[in-house]
Amino acid sequence: MQLVKPFVATEHKLEWCRDDVNAGVREIEITSFVPPSVVPQFSDALELVRETLRIDGLITSALVPNLKGAQRAFESGVHKVNYVLSASEAHNQANVRRSTRESLDDFKRITQERCEKNLPALVVGGIATSLAVPFRERCRKARSLISLKVCWRPALMRLFSPIQLDTRIRSKFAESSPKRFVSPGGGRSLRISMIPAD
Repeated sequence: MQLVKPFVATEHKLEWCRDDVNAGVREIEITSFVPPSVVPQFSDALELVRETLRIDGLITSALVPNLKGAQRAFESGVHKVNYVLSASEAHNQANVRRSTRESLDDFKRITQERCEKNLPALVVGGIATSLAVPFRERCRKARSLISLKVCWRPALMRLFSPIQLDTRIRSKFAESSPKRFVSPGGGRSLRISMIPAD
């Protein structure tokens, strides 16, 4: 959605979500809590969460790039908070303008916030470029495994669900192709937003 230049009316987004639920989709990543100045398409994030929480049978999730975004997502009442970092250092820098290490540290702060405040939202952690890297950087499988070991420790498994992501990049790495995935709880789910690639 962030690649769509004209702003899509909130009601149209809600209609899309309702149609997906009627088609059998149980979980939708409905928005992203990024600064509106960076991605204007998500300036209606709070309204989208508020309205989609009223859709029977829908599990809502939102993508966050950092702790501040996670705090906004927690406050919105969304069911799941999706946080993604890249196994590729170059991709992580291009995606969120910081190192993988910094993203790992922020993920720790997000999970700590959830625990300390006993928040109901599930934190979902994803490792992007875990299967392929869109840059000329070789990213060994071991790096993904190291990230998993550091970030998704067994002691925290009760707090969040890990997912493995792959990002296809084209047109000078500016366009991302979201992929369907199956949530740990079963059933179909759909990602409709991703972190900006530039």
